[in-house]
Amino acid sequence: MSEGGLTRREDVVTNETYVFSEPPFECYDNKHENCLVPYLNPYESSLGNDEVRLVFLRNRSNIEDMADSLQAAKTCLQNETEQSYCQNVSTSLSIDDDVEFLADFLASTERIDLLVNFANSKCFSHPQFFQTAASVGYNCVAGLFSDLQDPDIDPCDAVNSLRDCFVEATFYWCGAGADDFVGDVWDYMVHSEHGRFIIGESPIPGYIINMCYGPEQNSVVKRFTRSILHRMKE
Repeated sequence: MSEGGLTRREDVVTNETYVFSEPPFECYDNKHENCLVPYLNPYESSLGNDEVRLVFLRNRSNIEDMADSLQAAKTCLQNETEQSYCQNVSTSLSIDDDVEFLADFLASTERIDLLVNFANSKCFSHPQFFQTAASVGYNCVAGLFSDLQDPDIDPCDAVNSLRDCFVEATFYWCGAGADDFVGDVWDYMVHSEHGRFIIGESPIPGYIINMCYGPEQNSVVKRFTRSILHRMKE
């Protein structure tokens, strides 16, 4: 593993030593120039302005083209990772993860349909509806914390209620179709390691999401987490 130009190497006979290695700049630079600039930079002007973004996302062919570009960028990044100058360079929590996350989401034609429907909802046309829906969403999170304090409510049931609350708020303020997109985004995120990491960066407790949807569900970790929650409620 590279750490500031040093690569740690251990030997069963000799003591631990450190040898100089090239910094990861060549890896990052090549990924940027070969993968991000040609495939993703063209969309900066289409997604940077609210009004332009609205027109862009309402056109299904635009999203299909962007989905193809994301797939190409994902493949390019994976190929770059295999190059010698990217060996021993960590890719965790990097742009690679973000691109793969978005590329896999838009690889589904059904999800592209959902995104187009969401872009045509009144929340996109009228920001005040979106802002209201977002405010209600914060209330949903507050409801989650309240439910977690109730010893009679299963934490995972509380998380599922949070999802329902998000979907219902979107349906009420944004209209039919937008709620399907929000529900699908939630389901995609909680069943993806990178998606759960993103959720964990929000006010929603990441450990609860991992407990209910991560690989440790129905395991000793799940029972241990529940015991901690129970002690917190006492």
